Amino acid sequence: GFAHSIGFRPTLLHHVVMVLVAAAVVASFEAVGSILVIVMLICPAATARLLTDRLLVQIFLSLGVAVAACGIGYAGTAYAPQLFGFEKSLSAAGGISVALGAIVLAAAVLGPRYGILGGGLRRFRLAVDVAREDMLGALYRDEEQQSAATGAGLPLTHVRRVAPTFFHGWIAVRDTIARGLTRRSGDCLVLTEAGRRQAQELVRVHRLWESFLVDAAGFRPDHVHDRAMELEHFTSTDLEARLSRKQDFPAIDPHGKRIPPPGGDHDM
Repeated sequence: GFAHSIGFRPTLLHHVVMVLVAAAVVASFEAVGSILVIVMLICPAATARLLTDRLLVQIFLSLGVAVAACGIGYAGTAYAPQLFGFEKSLSAAGGISVALGAIVLAAAVLGPRYGILGGGLRRFRLAVDVAREDMLGALYRDEEQQSAATGAGLPLTHVRRVAPTFFHGWIAVRDTIARGLTRRSGDCLVLTEAGRRQAQELVRVHRLWESFLVDAAGFRPDHVHDRAMELEHFTSTDLEARLSRKQDFPAIDPHGKRIPPPGGDHDM
């Protein structure tokens, strides 16, 4: 619909592209074989898709990958055998296909967004961020139970339990200290003023979600804590304000606990 509205004829363009692809494939069957033709058609576009989401960049990147693979594959099959004492060169089509396969594999492993390493690193960072925020929330709730910020804090062994693994917990503790959100007090971790403000905001969002899930979504009060623990990490300031307005600015959560006010007022 949009293509028609701006003057394009997508049906005609589709058929033109199909004719060009079919002609190229048929002409290449005898030269390189049907399997290698498919490899050469798919790999450049697949590589570009693994590296970027922008269509224009994908088009030019796929062209660059195809040209690079042709150069690498041809040079490898023409000159590499001589380095090992062979007089005859190898199939250029096979060399180009191997080069394309290597490029796709590298993109699948090293791609910044969709690559195996990139995705794993992104998930690890997210797990550390969630663990850091859960630690701040646990320290804030401990201060609430003491009725005042006594500075006693929580033992490090207890704080690290909120993380999925010991390593995540270790990284998250170091991160909170490096950011000035917590400090060590013997074997305990204690909130700083900056950490207390951030923790208060997290607990506020958590309890707003609990109230919303009970009052608006019909959940039972004893079934909302875990869901709110997930939602609190992905709630924007705007969504927090909308949650508060929709519930007429609640002061108490479904468990009878005080919902902290927005901002820096952390009197408990």
